[in-house]
Amino acid sequence: MGTKALKKNKTGAPSLYTEELATLICTKVSECVPVHRIAELPGMVDAATIYRWLAAHQSFRENYTRAREAAADRMVAETREIADEPIDKMGAVERARVRVQVRQWAAERMAPKKYGVKHLDHSSSDRSMSPTPSTIIIEGA
Repeated sequence: MGTKALKKNKTGAPSLYTEELATLICTKVSECVPVHRIAELPGMVDAATIYRWLAAHQSFRENYTRAREAAADRMVAETREIADEPIDKMGAVERARVRVQVRQWAAERMAPKKYGVKHLDHSSSDRSMSPTPSTIIIEGA
């Protein structure tokens, strides 16, 4: 018997990754559709596959990042629209407030550099003039 090179068999289903599918996913993400909802669309792969593709395909990962930033921009724009809507009843005011807060929260997490809470450093560059916390005591209170 001669020695034969062993073939390495791949296991699992073949990857369905295509640039067209990646573009569709990114388009949906930019429209604020969550990945688990995208995965429910006809002909779409499951959410776990989308996340694996993000790890495996750099161009997809970069486009996905841009799509999330676009989604954050969209949410911020929606907050202005919601705030500017005429409101007739108090229940509608509360609903609008919650809708704005949810979008702000999501935008802060989706694009923290752009929409996250900013902490300003009021120190001098050499730290010789750093602000110190002050305590105010009100007598008789």
